[in-house]
Amino acid sequence: MKARLRQVMYNLLDTALTRSGVAERHRDRTVDRGDGALVIVQPVDQVPKTLLINTFHGYD
Repeated sequence: MKARLRQVMYNLLDTALTRSGVAERHRDRTVDRGDGALVIVQPVDQVPKTLLINTFHGYD
């Protein structure tokens, strides 16, 4: 059960990042922290901070 929940969580995280415009090439490998995940996004012009924050967190 936990393995399935973890898989779903990572799928949702990947979908959220992708929809935010943060492609896999813009981020390092996701690190499992036990109670969450660490995602490092590379600072490139294709991923402006405002796009990441506004889209990923759902702010308008």
